Amino acid sequence: MFQIFSLFVLALGFSGFILSFGWFDQRLKCGEVFSAEKVLSPRFVLMLGVVMAILTLLRLFFPHPGNLAVLGDILPVLSGALASLMLISDYFVQKSEAPAALFITFERLFLRHRNIIGVLIVFIALVHFIFPGIQVL
Repeated sequence: MFQIFSLFVLALGFSGFILSFGWFDQRLKCGEVFSAEKVLSPRFVLMLGVVMAILTLLRLFFPHPGNLAVLGDILPVLSGALASLMLISDYFVQKSEAPAALFITFERLFLRHRNIIGVLIVFIALVHFIFPGIQVL
């Protein structure tokens, strides 16, 4: 299923880009191409998080041809799950006036380091796109 692979890699790279938008904007001046108010809007972040979660589940059930079912896509699937959780929890932390304790804990663990995690997710997406048949990527 090359279509699912392509959508997954594209969504994974874009999720990492959204998570570390501030870092990419400082280094590469991405704010000239992408407007921060549209890319970082809560509705868009939630939509991308839900799409990423669906594609991550599909990626588990339809691995790249030639890969082992779970081992071949373990790192991209884990990073996709983390990206979708971070995007969805970021939406709920922004929208709710008193976020639940689960979201506060998740924010303390992961959202504080969103730039580093986002850049790593973009790197994993690029490596997974270039070398799709490697057994651990």
